[in-house]
Order: sequence, then C-alpha cells, then structure tokens
Amino acid sequence: MPRVLTIPPSAPFLPTLARALLDGALVEGFAPRRDPLALAGATVFLPTRRAGRLFAQALLEASGGAALLLPKIVPLGDVDEDALAFSEDAPVLAAPHAIAPVHRRLVLARLVGHWRDTLSRAVEREAVAAGTAATFALADALGALFDDLTTAGLTVDRLDGLVPDELDRYFKVGLDFVRIARRAFTAYLDAAGLVEPAARRDALVDAEARRLAALGPEAGPVIAAGSTGSMPATARLLAAIARLPKGAVVLPGLDQDLDAASFARITDDRDSAPDHPQYGLARLLPRLGVEREEVAPSWRRSPTAASG
Repeated sequence: MPRVLTIPPSAPFLPTLARALLDGALVEGFAPRRDPLALAGATVFLPTRRAGRLFAQALLEASGGAALLLPKIVPLGDVDEDALAFSEDAPVLAAPHAIAPVHRRLVLARLVGHWRDTLSRAVEREAVAAGTAATFALADALGALFDDLTTAGLTVDRLDGLVPDELDRYFKVGLDFVRIARRAFTAYLDAAGLVEPAARRDALVDAEARRLAALGPEAGPVIAAGSTGSMPATARLLAAIARLPKGAVVLPGLDQDLDAASFARITDDRDSAPDHPQYGLARLLPRLGVEREEVAPSWRRSPTAASG
C-alpha cells in the first residue's frame, strides 16, 4: 500500500514536516529525534533548492538546537548523476547528453533568423524578429515551448486546431513555423547525438525511480514532500517512493473536507478546472494509487514515536 500523507494549508509546511520526520510520523519505526546520527540515513526530496535550505534550518530548529547530522536533501527534478554511476541504468544514461543551453539558443536563433528572412521576402518587409534582441527573444520562447512539449510528452501535432480561423493569418504562419522548427531542431539533435534538456532530465528522474524501487528493506527512509507531481516524470518518481518499504510522500495542503462529488469534478473530463488549487493534487492521487480518504495527516505522531 503506498504511504501518502498530507500537511494542511493552515500549518507551516517545512516546520511541520521537520517535526513529523523527527517524531516518526512519516516512516514507521524511524523516529530519529533521540538519535542525532540516524537522521543522516534518510533522503528527502523537495521541490527546489531553496526549499531544501529552509528545510535544513527547520530541522535544526525542531531539534531544539541539538547537534545532528542532516539527511540527504535532493531537489526534485535535479537528480544527481553520480548516484546512478553504478546502477544498471548507467550505460543507457551515459549518452545521449543534453544540448548545452547556449548551444541550443544559437541553433534556435538561427532557425528564427531563417524564418524572418524567408517571411520578409514573401511580404517584402521585415515582419518578425526585427533585430538581434528580438531574434534571441523568439528563440528563448521557442525553446520554452519545446520544453513544455517534451515534459508533457506531446508532439507538435497536438497544436493543430489551436488557432481559430477568425484570428490574424500571422497566427497560422507562426504555428507553421513552430512545426517546421520542431522537425528541424529534432533532426539537428539526432545528427549531433544530443537530446533536449527536458528529455535528459526526465530520463534521469525515471532512472532514479527505478534505482529507488530496486532498494532493499535495509535501505534508509526516502521521503518526497511538497510536490504536486505536475511533471509526468516527477509523478512516476513520487509513485515509486510511496511504495518503498521505508518510503513516504507528503502532499502540500490536500483538501480532505471538500465533498467527494465536488472533488471529483475538479478533474472531470467534461467539466475540469485546471485553475483550481486542488487540480494538481487531484490528478496526482490516481498516479500514486491512493484514494483521497486513504491519505493520512502527517502531523499526528505515530505509535512508535509516542511510545518512544
């Protein structure tokens, strides 16, 4: 059974998480408050590096200023390749490598420049990307769009039909360019033996999920907290952590008071509400394999911690 908990929005997330970890409320049988060395055997995944720094401070405050060894704190989506060096996935992940940001920016800027020149000859005036700054700005926007498509696992064909007929024809011209640029950039990466940064990141995250799933019961606790799993690769990692013998996923502010019918409507195919603050969590729960009623509050102390 996946172990999934939540901290309500009314409670400060990181201080509550720190106390729950020390008191044994996250992983059964792991209550390191009275053993400052035990905490070093745990791994905690958090959304950002900043959250990791604040969590380290929260642990020190929750311990009352006592000396302790901090757990390994890892930002989600920033998997350490060194941790995979001796795993069976290492030969697969050694190549292809991600294209460098500057390299990608120059390649995309060249595509934008070629589009600008072609369009200028067609309409006899400079219609887009008038100047170097505009060219690189469009290249950056194009790269961000490619990242979103890669992260969501979508092809550029999914953009078809997004431009209504009544809009300006330049919307259609722009969409045509996105299709052409995507195919051209993909062909360039294939020829160079490189991949998109987002593709490399997702491959590493998936490899980390497989590495964690292969850990035995003797491995230390692994906790993932604060993420809604908006990226598919991150959601797969969270699902793997929730199923570990000493794993736990802590969700931020899951609404457990909303009636079941209203909560189900948030992600209903016919009447979904992507802007709802619970939308990401509502989509994540099925990926974790739990119902909302099965998510436990993480601020309650476990029997192990209470008896200790």
